[in-house]
Amino acid sequence: MKIKLVATDLDKTLLINEKSTSDFTLKTLKKLKTHNIKFCIVTARPPRIVFDYLSLPLENIYVICLNGAEIYFDKKKIFEKYIEKDEVISIIKKLSQNNTDVKISFESDNTLYTNFELSNYLDYKVKYTKVNFNNFKFKPVAKIIIKINKFDNLEIFNQFSDYNVDITDQNTFVQITHKHTGKLNSLKFVADQLGINLSEIISFGDDINDFNMIKHCGIGVAMKNGEKSVKDIADIIAPAYNQNGVAKVLIKLLSI
Repeated sequence: MKIKLVATDLDKTLLINEKSTSDFTLKTLKKLKTHNIKFCIVTARPPRIVFDYLSLPLENIYVICLNGAEIYFDKKKIFEKYIEKDEVISIIKKLSQNNTDVKISFESDNTLYTNFELSNYLDYKVKYTKVNFNNFKFKPVAKIIIKINKFDNLEIFNQFSDYNVDITDQNTFVQITHKHTGKLNSLKFVADQLGINLSEIISFGDDINDFNMIKHCGIGVAMKNGEKSVKDIADIIAPAYNQNGVAKVLIKLLSI
């Protein structure tokens, strides 16, 4: 089987910190082009924290953002699929029925809006706009993010089966996107653009939102530091993200 596309998650997979990867990994990625292998980033991050923040060469590659709500090629948007504003209002009302203090954020117009101080729950800096949902003028939303803890009843999210729902970051956030998004669906779109099959893709990831693409791509690679359920279905376990795991697997498998 010839691999024609390398698809990788960013955080705790390709990146060694929130902004960059190692020189060793960068040199390895640059070798893909000489072997006629395409490269694709698949991330839950919004585009502003990919294109304006990362120290990575992003020209002439596919970038899947927001768990597949937006797809870019050569930094130009080629696909979008959002949750309509009426649906967003309905989701927020349902989440607030039994918990008036529910902590909700969402991505809209490449801006992160939240009804709580998100910085209190993150170990890195992120720009956001705190708003009151009662008088907020909603627009279509790319992704809804709910802060949860170990005491929350996760069955409440079963009512959102018409959406793509991922519980990530060691069960601390729930991410909701349009039902036709998700990392696997987005990779299918990119594969169609390139005229290749999923069997010709090697994918790398660590978290629950990477599960399906790792399971269904030709070669699925989970990071050693990844979630157990993801590692259980992977074809290969790579060294951890801070040990150049992606690069080491690519060198071994693709002889680059």
